[in-house]
Formats: sequence, structure tokens, C-alpha cells
Amino acid sequence: MRGVNDLEVVTIGTLKSNTDYRIKLDSLELFKDLNKIIEKESPEIIHFQYIASLYGKYTLNLPFLRALKRIRAPKIVTLHEVQIDSQTVKEKILSSIENKVVGYANRIITHTGNQAELINKRYRTKKAECVYMGMEVKGNMPQKGKNILFFGMLSEGKGVTYLIRSMDYLKGYKLKIAGMPITEKYKNKILQEKEKAKNSKEIEMELGWVAEKEKDSLYRWANIVVLPYTWAPYQSAVLHDALSYGIPVVVTRVGAICEIVEKFHLGITVEPKKPAGLSEGIEQVHSNYNSYQYGILKYSNEANWKTTGSHHIKLYSSIV
Repeated sequence: MRGVNDLEVVTIGTLKSNTDYRIKLDSLELFKDLNKIIEKESPEIIHFQYIASLYGKYTLNLPFLRALKRIRAPKIVTLHEVQIDSQTVKEKILSSIENKVVGYANRIITHTGNQAELINKRYRTKKAECVYMGMEVKGNMPQKGKNILFFGMLSEGKGVTYLIRSMDYLKGYKLKIAGMPITEKYKNKILQEKEKAKNSKEIEMELGWVAEKEKDSLYRWANIVVLPYTWAPYQSAVLHDALSYGIPVVVTRVGAICEIVEKFHLGITVEPKKPAGLSEGIEQVHSNYNSYQYGILKYSNEANWKTTGSHHIKLYSSIV
């Protein structure tokens, strides 16, 4: 239990989290477990952080939706994913769940302005507003080389194979790929892609769980962070980690990750699935490094934790 600006905050998380209460968020008994905590703590507001997979992809989030509907206290939901398209079966299912979440919540928070506009327009509501994802400002790192970093969970939607192929167009650059592969199949795929690369000696992989100390070392090594995603209905914590260190980025124009990059001039956005385009973006960031770091500085004034926290408190106050 933590006091923040005269607010008493009670945290609830997964069984492995460091929170006041730990429960199974994908449990069929989710409402029952939450209700016990609610009866004990009597909260004035309940704030959910919504990621579809967190609440049970095999149950289609139904226990979470039932809990969200039945809880009587005012409910705020931060949508870490906003479905831009509804073309595939997966997207249609996620959009249907999203519709229910918006309907049961009192307020919706998104991490970009376009996401908030989309929610309000799609569901004919005025519930959604943008609060930027918070970032801890560590200061701008100097441009000390041509070091490219990809960091994060490794899956098909992350587009890492295209980044590896982009190295064929780049001279004098080094690439590190660090993170946990989702499947053994994808791990083998990117390892094979590395072996085929013309300059495979300049590509290093750290495939597995990365501890915080090692993560810090990776970002302090990097000059450019690249997110070559092919599917991304979310804002990116990895993107904000890079910005925290003052590192310019190259990202693809998918989902929401490109919006703030373009708005604040934080780096370059490129088309997905195009290795040559990625390489051109990397070269452009390298050539205009200081201008992108200035954009990061401007964004940090809007998205540091103090400012983000103030936005949340203002929203809480308006509901109470």
C-alpha cells in the first residue's frame, strides 16, 4: 500500500508480481478474488491495465469481462492495445473483447492521441483520452558509434528477420538482438537468418531472459534502437526505454508505435517488411542524430513519470 499525493494506492498483480495482493488474473474465479480485496479495501476507483493475453487468451477474457461488468466502483481501463484493424479472425475477436471493455469502463486511457480518437469514434463514446506512457529520463547518450539494438520478446510480429536482412545494406554497423524467443521455431528461424547474412560476424544475439543490469548495459551500448514490427496494436515499452536513454529510433508504420515518433521527431518511420527501407532509416538517423535527440527531450517533458502521474491524478479526481 503506497501513498501518492494524498492518494492511498493498493496494487494488485499476478502471482509473480511485487504487489500488495497477488492473484491469478486469468482465473475463472477472478471476480470472486477481486471482490474479496474490494470488500476489504473499499476503493473509490479501480484502475485496470488491460493487455488481452494477461487475462487469459484461452478463455477469451470472459472472466475479466464478467468482473469488469459486476464491479460497482468507478473503473478506469488503460488499453495497452487498441485494435486498428479487424481483418483477421484474431483481430475480430480482440475487437469484440475491446468493445465490451470500453462499454463496461467509466473511462479509457490510451497512450496516443490517435488511439483515443479511434476508440471514441468507433464506439461512439467520449470516454477515451490520451495519457502518454511514462518514462524515466536518464539523459541523452552520446553518439559514440554505429551500434544498433533490437530488444524485447521475439515473435513473428516483431519483424526481426527483416532487420537482420537490412544489415546486408549497412557498412560499419553492429547489431545486437536481445530477448526471449516466444517459440523454439522462431528462435531457429532467426538463427538461420543470421547465418545467411553477408556480414553475420557483425550480428550478435543474446536469446533468453535479460536481467535489468544487462538491459541497462545494452541500452548504454546502443546508438540506435530499431523496432521493425509487422503487427503492433500497442504502444511500446521498449520504445520508451530507448527514449529514456535519449536514443533515437527507427520504427515501422504499423499500429501505434509510429505516431509519437513522427509527432515529436524522435527518429525515422519506415514501411514494414522492407530491409532496404530499414537500412535507409538507420543511415538517416545516424546522419541527423542530434536533431532526433532534441525531439526526445521535448517528448520527455510530456511523458516523464511526474507529468504522467499528474494526468492520472487529475483523471481520478474528476471521477471521484
